[in-house]
Amino acid sequence: MSFLSIGFLVCGLAAAIPVFVHMIHRQNLRELPFSTLRFIRISEQKTRNKRRVQDLMLLLLRMAVLLLIAIGLANPTIRNLSNFWGGAQTSAVIILDNSASMGTIDGTVPRFETAIAQAEKILDELGNGDNIAVIVPCGKAFPENGQFFSGQDKVRKVLRDAKISYEKADLAAAVLQARSLLIKAQTPSRLIFVISDQQTVSWQHLAAATPAVSNDTNTNGGENGSASGNENPTDRKTDIAVAEQKEMLHIPVILVNCRQSPKPNVGLIRLDTKNVLPIAQVPLPMTVYLKNESKLEQMRRIDVYVDGMKQYGSTDIVLDPEGLEGHSFTIVLDRGGLHKGEVRLAGSDGNPLDDKLYFAAEADQGIPVALIKPMRHEIPFLEETYYIEKALQTGAGGVSPVRLTAIDKGDLLTEPLQNYAAVIAVNLPAPEHDTAERLVRYIERGGHVIWTCGDNIFAEDYNRLNDEMDGKLLPLPVFSQQAPEVGSGKDAWNIELMDGGYPAFRNLVNPRELFTRVLVYRRIPVDISRGGATVLAGLDDGMPLLVQRRVGNGSVTFLGTGVHVSWTNLPVRPIFVPMINQLIFQLAGIEQTRLRTVAGQPLTFTFKADECPQSVEVIPPSGEVLRRDLKKGGSNEISPTFVFEDTCQVGVYTLRPLETARAVQIPFSVNIDGEEIDSAGLTEEGCKVLFAGTPYVFAQAGGEIDAVFEQLKRGTSLWDIFLWGVLLVLVCEVFISNRFSQRKEDHEKGVDVRRFLPPKTPSLG
Repeated sequence: MSFLSIGFLVCGLAAAIPVFVHMIHRQNLRELPFSTLRFIRISEQKTRNKRRVQDLMLLLLRMAVLLLIAIGLANPTIRNLSNFWGGAQTSAVIILDNSASMGTIDGTVPRFETAIAQAEKILDELGNGDNIAVIVPCGKAFPENGQFFSGQDKVRKVLRDAKISYEKADLAAAVLQARSLLIKAQTPSRLIFVISDQQTVSWQHLAAATPAVSNDTNTNGGENGSASGNENPTDRKTDIAVAEQKEMLHIPVILVNCRQSPKPNVGLIRLDTKNVLPIAQVPLPMTVYLKNESKLEQMRRIDVYVDGMKQYGSTDIVLDPEGLEGHSFTIVLDRGGLHKGEVRLAGSDGNPLDDKLYFAAEADQGIPVALIKPMRHEIPFLEETYYIEKALQTGAGGVSPVRLTAIDKGDLLTEPLQNYAAVIAVNLPAPEHDTAERLVRYIERGGHVIWTCGDNIFAEDYNRLNDEMDGKLLPLPVFSQQAPEVGSGKDAWNIELMDGGYPAFRNLVNPRELFTRVLVYRRIPVDISRGGATVLAGLDDGMPLLVQRRVGNGSVTFLGTGVHVSWTNLPVRPIFVPMINQLIFQLAGIEQTRLRTVAGQPLTFTFKADECPQSVEVIPPSGEVLRRDLKKGGSNEISPTFVFEDTCQVGVYTLRPLETARAVQIPFSVNIDGEEIDSAGLTEEGCKVLFAGTPYVFAQAGGEIDAVFEQLKRGTSLWDIFLWGVLLVLVCEVFISNRFSQRKEDHEKGVDVRRFLPPKTPSLG
């Protein structure tokens, strides 16, 4: 505690005035012994003792009044947020939010520029000898980030070099880092400044990042205590850790809010591709989602560019206040190979960082698919593969997306299956053991096998072979061929269920008549009780029709009916062509669906065991070539999983595996985190919950931060407290004085001496 007007403390000497007045008014009375009034002497002695106590209490109260008035005039303050600010060394950590939301324009100035100005103002208030560190939570790591400097030159250089990022900030983690730095600082004053727009999503992990302090620590004694009284070193470390955690929570946090009056903003938050594997000359449908963060209706347009050329431009898209709107469009990739695209929001608005989304597409001239025929027929119409060949050669978009190769069942043992994205076995008799082993190896390495039924499928043979392959040849064991029972009044089953959550069937579930009119005359059921497989389609009696199971890096799919009109009318229904093509797209494009991430989040890619490279070249949007080894440490062991963490730039990246048998390039896209467009901000009420137990100040950038500095320098005035103390003492003094005066008046009127006599008066005789 300190005093702003210390001269008034001299007035505290006035507390001696009541003592002085008491001394000069003190009367010395001459004692006259009067033996016959000895009982009156006893009562007078008791009354005198009480009066002394009463006079002393009044004297102290009157002294306290004068002393409290003098201290109050001296303007006492307590520095609860800073110990001796400006008078002793301070350690401060400045957390400078550089997430994408800080690119929002308030009026004419981006929030990040406002944040830099506030950081400069904080440095102006701090002294040159103070320890200062700056934490920039987003973007590339640099050596000065989170380092203490006693001089301000390096700190100001960090502020000049700080750039806004496309990433989402984790301010909770930054506060924890700041607390860990300050807990080691041996200075009387420690402070954390958080300069941000205080976006709610940036604080969502604060509870997890806050040290959990337990009060019931049991070091010695009790059940775990030492009988000999020796101190357990482990317990002592625990005590130190708990003490540090408690101390962390008492480090003040000053939240500087840079959010002011933002311009209306619309952001692109997500881009969905319906076909997971793009094919050259085949229309590629896409959907982009726009979020309006304004409280007013907005109208925007989007433009789509592929390889730098504009392919699509929308009309006006109307967005409701704070609404989300999806807009669908179609592009066509004119050639095979790698394509880089972006969706742009036309015009400018409140935040230019969320106006673009990037996508990468590795288009093929055709998906290589092997079609295994049980036998060839002179009349094509009679072949089991007739309808599926027509479906794959036509394609859902009118252009064939598949390079189809027909294989006889006898060629399976020699055909290079690794050259095919998928293998379709149509009514194939149970293969030989060696052929089955070859198919399982193909599946485990990333291949996809689709089984269809027919008269050549015998459950006993397939189940025995599947057991020999450890259950990897089929999704589930199968039962014998079935047809509707005679006399049941039913000659076929209908498809009742299509899994709309499966990407390949997303557009095939509406209208329902598209699949409910499919009739199945004969089927081979699977034993769904075994579990482990996903049901993609089911019949009206509850039995599954199409099941799929992941095996290694690949998958195996089983269609419980044939692909010829002798078993079902599926091949002649409108759903057949898109269904079979979308299924092939999905299976062949599984890897491409995961080649996307958001800024700041690592991308993980797992190579096939026999195609694992020694190293990988990464080409980010900047064009520089980065090389990363896949070796584990300094050993010769190669990890099949490649993790690339430096994804702070948005755009299209390219991976190039090196020293591998198959030269490929793997594209992936990095975009802004969609949560950064959320404008919800932290409020003062929210601070009370988040920073419970921690002293904090929530201040608006500008004038309010100046008031915070003034409070840090001057502290919190205790004048009100001392004023209330004066009033309380005066009330007590008046009450006691009046009460004692009343008793004195009673005494002057006459006192009944018998009240002071002993219970039994001695005899006078």
